[in-house]
Amino acid sequence: MATPDPHGPPLAVWPTAQQALADQRAQYPDLPPVAFPVMAPALAQRLVTELSQPGDLVADLMCGSGTVCVEALDLERHVLAVDCEPACVAQTRDTLDARPQAPALVEQLWQADAREAGDLLVGYRGCCDLIVIAPPAPATGSRSTDSLQPANLARLDPEAHDGAMVDVLAACAVLLRPGGCLAVLTQYSPRWAGRLLDPLPRTVSAAAEAGLEYHQHIIVLTHPLRHGRIHARPAPPRRITVSSTAAVATLHSNAHANICLFRKPFPSAPEVGEGLNQ
Repeated sequence: MATPDPHGPPLAVWPTAQQALADQRAQYPDLPPVAFPVMAPALAQRLVTELSQPGDLVADLMCGSGTVCVEALDLERHVLAVDCEPACVAQTRDTLDARPQAPALVEQLWQADAREAGDLLVGYRGCCDLIVIAPPAPATGSRSTDSLQPANLARLDPEAHDGAMVDVLAACAVLLRPGGCLAVLTQYSPRWAGRLLDPLPRTVSAAAEAGLEYHQHIIVLTHPLRHGRIHARPAPPRRITVSSTAAVATLHSNAHANICLFRKPFPSAPEVGEGLNQ
């Protein structure tokens, strides 16, 4: 684990894997998630709890299997969800529809490209209190992406993926209210040209380009803590239902993932005398 940068944002460690993922998803429909990697419900719940209030608008622009949306709904937040994959949108809709509060709290559920969300969701510009995204890893040539939608970032090589993330974070900035928070989950990606890809520096750069402020860095433990040590349990067998080669890329077992928290700054107050006739 890297040494914290004394000049960087505040650092936190969240142990959100004390329960096995299957146990955390016990209250979800008995269906395998259609998108990998799957965000742990405990992580989604903590993000929503700590970064928003009941009645707030929480958006997930890469909703995958809908974990963030479900946890936000259960915590009485309004929900806005987008994904480019029809299977993801369908599973998210089915899971949300099983909640009795869905008609009152689900604002929109769209199949769309996250890069275009700021243009498509015009009525929500400057309205989101919290946006959560978990971008997929770029294509590395070791896995097929033919089954994915053209808008899926997993089809892009690392360089094109970097450019797409600039557009995604710019869309997030458009949708956030001043003071609103963007949480970006990043994990080490498959190897490219013999090196392991770390999306974190590129994410921070793209957020700065979008005018967002780096607020906090969270290390998310992906294995439970036992007696003060990280305990790596064997990965349970699972049925892979979407782009099996894309899922295989997540089978390597890192001890942690990263969440970068960014905030949209409030407009600067005008200087004294600014705009007055001289």
